[in-house]
Amino acid sequence: ARSFLMDALVHVLQNFLNFLTQDQRSANQLLLPDSLLTLPVVINALLKNPTLRNDADTPPDERCAYIARAMTVGTANTLQFFHPRLYNLGRTLEMKSPAICIPSQNQ
Repeated sequence: ARSFLMDALVHVLQNFLNFLTQDQRSANQLLLPDSLLTLPVVINALLKNPTLRNDADTPPDERCAYIARAMTVGTANTLQFFHPRLYNLGRTLEMKSPAICIPSQNQ
């Protein structure tokens, strides 16, 4: 699953690069449209989640619990499940009293 996600991300970015003009390619920057801006961050969050992580630190029973939870989480809570520290700042800033907990530097 990890290699599939990485291959899919590379494929999407290569296809986007193919649609750029020569002037846009020569700028040595890949400026993504708004719809693709968060894609690398979300893929990175997916790869760091215990559901897809390839390390011995996650016990098999815990990994199974994460997989079961990932299969049942609703679409509204999917991002929060895979990366709990990612916030939608656009929606948060529109709220009158944003409820963002900023950790102190002492921790």
